[in-house]
Order: sequence, then structure tokens, then C-alpha cells
Amino acid sequence: MLAGALMVMLSCTGEQGEEPPPPPMNEPNETADTGSPTTDTGPTTSDPTVKAVCERDANNALRASCQVQATEAISVTLTLSAPGVPTRTFESSDEMTNHTLFVWGLVPDTNYTWTVGDITGTLTTGSLPQALQPNINVQGDASAFTFDAVMRPLECRNGRYSTMIDTEGRIIWYEPIPDDYALWGYGSFNWSQEHQTVLIASAAGFIETNLSGNIVLRLDPGVHYSNAHMLHHDVDRWGNFRYLLFQYDVDGFLVDGVHVFEGDTLRGTWFMDDHFTVGGGNPDWSHGNGINVNDDGTIVLSFLSFDAVVALDGDPNSPTFLDILWHAAGAPETGLPNPDFIPTGQLNERFRGQHNASLVNDDLWVFDNASQGMSRALRMSMDASVGLLTVTGSWSMEEFCPIQGGALPIDGGVLATCATSGQARAFRENATTSDWSLRSGCQGRPELNRAIPVSFDTPVSRSR
Repeated sequence: MLAGALMVMLSCTGEQGEEPPPPPMNEPNETADTGSPTTDTGPTTSDPTVKAVCERDANNALRASCQVQATEAISVTLTLSAPGVPTRTFESSDEMTNHTLFVWGLVPDTNYTWTVGDITGTLTTGSLPQALQPNINVQGDASAFTFDAVMRPLECRNGRYSTMIDTEGRIIWYEPIPDDYALWGYGSFNWSQEHQTVLIASAAGFIETNLSGNIVLRLDPGVHYSNAHMLHHDVDRWGNFRYLLFQYDVDGFLVDGVHVFEGDTLRGTWFMDDHFTVGGGNPDWSHGNGINVNDDGTIVLSFLSFDAVVALDGDPNSPTFLDILWHAAGAPETGLPNPDFIPTGQLNERFRGQHNASLVNDDLWVFDNASQGMSRALRMSMDASVGLLTVTGSWSMEEFCPIQGGALPIDGGVLATCATSGQARAFRENATTSDWSLRSGCQGRPELNRAIPVSFDTPVSRSR
């Protein structure tokens, strides 16, 4: 039982833990078939002084927010359930009289029963926007893994969307992407599990939004960084720092660099031509296609033109901030000079045309697009004493993926993406075939960006 008389009603709010959100990023979507916001049937409770009103977000079919008011300071747990779909639980652990709980991760066109203590009401989700017409096919069983959904952008003929697709192939969250931030080709896309934010970067700039669709941070060319620096391919966040991969011109060659921001303050910039001699070969000289920051702030960069991976100190508070820590060659004859790590002599130990390089402990991960007949997710141990890379895990996509892709370690295995076909596969450790696969696109168009695992841990909402 909740202490004292209690009122429950719904209102819109932002992501948990953020300051009061800025104005919404998008106007109401005129093509969205979200329906009218539903009013619940009111709570059933033994306390006659309790009242409840429940209303869905007017501009989004799959979002709502709950405001809980009590006469005494309490903590709150909200649960939403419906037959055949996952139960969602949200918590506001601070003891207070007023709580706001932002609700997300719901299945379209579903009647949910929500409960707070012994109070019960109903909430009905709407339909997906008419412009969002995905082609989604799921095969296999994802129960061996701990992710609940994957984050994928979907570019449809009449709109672009950030989406979460659950392991059954249902869209459980979406948000329109502004037209200026087109992801096809050079655009970059990422998800911060820690902060529950979506990061998008393109030639138009950088935006980070929370799950309610409100902008957390916006960085614009000509204001926060040079107009000559075009953001592309990838972006990441570590703590309060954002890491932006960009390209710039050096004597007619496109070369890559990294901006590191804390909020809207530029903390440092790394320019590749400060460390390597530029010239000769492809005008797209380095073709940076990946940036990943690990748990200790190490930046891992992937350079397709050189089949190479370079690691930097990415901690702005470190005395060696933006120094090169090491670089590794997937194919020494095409790599950057004087690599610190090279593959062993076996041909199956190499990587070429790689994407999505990352570092976990002493393991280097890449999506190896082109060293074999079929593209693969690849894990290599790094032996600093002899400077060798040794393959300790290899998972074939059973198709050739010449464009982009991903290899993300997950509990129990790896989530690999062939961007060329729009297919993601979840493999268990030592498996030769995937347990689960997702092929997604929109109106026949596959997505170039990788699928990113999302874990639906019990979200803690901080009341306003």
C-alpha cells in the first residue's frame, strides 16, 4: 500500500537523470497514425480518495509518462504488462511526494495494464507512423543473450527514424530524424546505454537526443568547430565527453581527425597529418570509418584505406590526452608505417576493409569485411611483448559485406551486422552459426549502419 491519499495521472517528460528538457526537437508528425491519446479506465484500489488519469504522448504512439502524487514521501515502482509482450518496469527510487515516470519500450497497438502499489489502470498504445513501414524478419531464438532489442536507423521514402526493434521483430521505440541529418552514406549513428541517448552526426552537425525525443546536446559547424571539418561515419560518448570523427582536406587529400567535446566545450582535437605523412594513393586518403571509446577512455579508430586500427588516449584529464598509444595493421603491406601490432603469418589472421573496431580488455574486435571470401566478426588477442595479433574468435556472416558493418561483443557472444544486406546475427561463443538473426530495412532499402544492442534494465526515473 502507498502511504496516504494518492493521485496518479500522466504527463510528458524527458529522460531520467537529465535536467528539465529543452523544447521538443520535432513538431507533431502529421503523417503519424498514433491515434488520439487514450484515457485509462482509472485505477482500481481499495482507497476511495485515489484518482487516476492516464494519457499517452500525443505525438508518439509508443511513449507515455506517469506522474505519481502522494501525501507522504514514498518511492514508486510502475509496472506495465499485457498478454504476449514483455513486462516493463520503471522505478523512482527517491522518496518524495511527486514522481514523474517516463514510459518507453512498448509494443504498438497493445492494451497494457499498469500498476503502482495496489493501484491499477490501463494504457493503450497506438500504431506506428504511416511513413514508417519497415521490412523486418527475425529468425531463431535470442534467449541465450542479454540484449532486449537492437537500435537501428530506418530510412523510409517519406521519413527517417531512429528505432528500437525487439528480439521478436517488433518496433518498441521510434523517433523521427531531422531531414538535415541524413544517415545514408556518410551519416553516423550510435546509442549510449549508460545515458540512454541517441547520437547522430552528419555534415549538418551533431545532435544527441534522449528517449523522449528532446535534444540533450547540439554541436554545429561554424559555431562549435570548423566548417571545414565534416562529421562522418561514426560517433561515440564516454561519460560526459563526446567523440566526433571528421574529415578535412590536406593538399587535395581527405584526412581524418577527432574532436572531443565536454558539453559544448571543445576539449581537444587530433589531426592525423600531425602524426603520419599524407600523400599518394587514393584522394580519400585515410577513410576513417569507426570510432569507439572503451571503459577507460581509449579511443579506437578504424582506417579503411590502410587496413589499420589506431588507439589514442581519449581522457581529457590525462597528461597524455590524444597521444597515440599504439596502432595495428590488418595487412602490414598496406598499413600505416611502423605498426605496433601485426597479424601472425596465417592468412586467416588478417583483416581488410574493416569497420567498427573496438577494444575490450586486451582483445581487439573488428568487423572484417574483406580479408576472406565471406565477411566476419573477428576477435584478436593483443600480445604487446611480441607485437602480435592472434585470432581468438571468428564468426562468419556467410555473405560478402563490402559496405560498413559491425562486430559488437555481447554477454554470451557477439552481435555482428552486414550493413550491405541489413542483416544482424547474434552468435554464441565458439558457434559457427547464429542463434538469432534480424534482417531490417524500410520499403526494400537496407540500412548501412550497424545494429546496436539495447538492454532494458529497470529504468530509474528522477522526478521533476
